[in-house]
Amino acid sequence: MRTSLTVAVLLAALGCAGSDGAPASTTAPKLGQSTARPASCYGFAGMCPSFPTTGPNVLTGVVVLRTPAGILPVGSIEMRPIVRTAGSAYEHTVVLTDGTGHFRIDSLPNGSIELFAGAHQPCVTVVPLTGSGATVTLELTWPASPAYATEAPVVSGTVFERTPNGRAPVAGAVIVLWGGAMESMIASTATDAQGRFALCRVPQGESLLNVLQSGTNQLVALPITIPGDTVLDIEVHR
Repeated sequence: MRTSLTVAVLLAALGCAGSDGAPASTTAPKLGQSTARPASCYGFAGMCPSFPTTGPNVLTGVVVLRTPAGILPVGSIEMRPIVRTAGSAYEHTVVLTDGTGHFRIDSLPNGSIELFAGAHQPCVTVVPLTGSGATVTLELTWPASPAYATEAPVVSGTVFERTPNGRAPVAGAVIVLWGGAMESMIASTATDAQGRFALCRVPQGESLLNVLQSGTNQLVALPITIPGDTVLDIEVHR
């Protein structure tokens, strides 16, 4: 199912700039402190929960950057995975990639894990954990291109503004999607020269889309419902 939506955004009125005039942060919220934990709640960032946070799964993976020059590994990327297990969810302790972009997470419980490696990860990554572990590749893209985000469900569209000469695309607008088990940041990209963007493997249901127009300090939040492949025509006003 493909749904077309039109969203008119008044940046000056709805902006979320900080009190010092700086842009509001697009960094995923920190849900707990990463400190040493007893074995009963290994890998849990926060107070020990009432459900187990250990299990038989080992997740290994690599973070790479797709560029016009090719695929490059990305070292020293900090991630805060979200683990869903037994009907509950929690933020895992910080995971860092090594110099070759690789990472490893041990003793994960059965369920699933959401992984977000930072800005310009256009595809949502949720990995099932079923007892045998898993391996995953997280791909960042620069410059951003809708051509890199094609796995359904896809949220795509165009960001534009109206000028005295008519409709004009907005290039370089930052697009951030929030959602998942703990309403955290799950995908991010930027518009290309034609104002186009695309996010892929987006879970169906309610999410929050942030649009930060290049050259402004205004961050706008757009609640959206995703029934499947979704096209957004986003008009912004300075």
